[in-house]
Amino acid sequence: MRDKVLFADDFKGFRIGEFPYDRDHSAAGEYHYVVEEGPHGAWTDQVCNYRYNGHGPSWIITEDHGKHFMEQCRIEKGLPHRIFPTLQTGTVLWRDYDVEVTMRRISTKGMAGLAFCMNNSLDTLVFSLEGRERARLAWRHKEEVEIKVLPCPVFEDGKKLVMQRGAGVCTVKSTPEREEACMVFLKWLTDPQKNVEFVTQLGYMPVKQESFDVYLPKALEGIQDPMYRSLYEAFLKTQEEYEFYTAPQRPDYLKLETDFEHDIRENLDMFRKRYLETIAEDPEPPVWKALDQFEMTFSQ
Repeated sequence: MRDKVLFADDFKGFRIGEFPYDRDHSAAGEYHYVVEEGPHGAWTDQVCNYRYNGHGPSWIITEDHGKHFMEQCRIEKGLPHRIFPTLQTGTVLWRDYDVEVTMRRISTKGMAGLAFCMNNSLDTLVFSLEGRERARLAWRHKEEVEIKVLPCPVFEDGKKLVMQRGAGVCTVKSTPEREEACMVFLKWLTDPQKNVEFVTQLGYMPVKQESFDVYLPKALEGIQDPMYRSLYEAFLKTQEEYEFYTAPQRPDYLKLETDFEHDIRENLDMFRKRYLETIAEDPEPPVWKALDQFEMTFSQ
């Protein structure tokens, strides 16, 4: 039986320049299958990091000695989490196939490679080139773990506070028919009972007080998964016992929050290194020294 070529591409069908991408790096592109306008062939570029917004495309088409290449333009930063842009193709019908790729690394830092036999981003085989000398074949998959969700911890005698934040819903100008359909959908989505039915299938939090008071306790009885059951028990406990506050409405708030988190992690990393260097003389972790340093640094 002759081998059948399922797919091949030398990118000659692409013009030199940007591969089509979501310029807003929106949630729609991250959580759903969205094909942007422009020539993209059989490839899709899924949004994987909202912080790429305003930084141009993840992929550009380049040329060298008559050959076309897809060049990845992102710098690995590990923020907000370690994740890599992927240019994807294929169908769910592909099975037991061989794959070949010509890849040139522009930098020997970080990692580059090929994911294949992908069911989803948490279940795939990956061949990667890492650093200068390491080549690795790995199966990226989820481990079976037991997760228990609890309300946010507080210090002794501390006030039970949680920040109320999250994505909102907005509409854009369209045809009268689409605008009416949007309103009907939003009315359905925010109905107290329907909202609970919707969010408990996705792991989200209800958006109406009536949903918490009336419908979520009833829905909890039918949730069998221990992890999600503990999640909604924690939601109910938080709703009952905690006070909610909102972030300050200022344009630089996200930067302030990001810088604060960075400084916290930097200080923790510094004290961890000091502890590892002095553990032989003093095995007691420098918790109180770190706390004093935090108070001095962040109270200024």
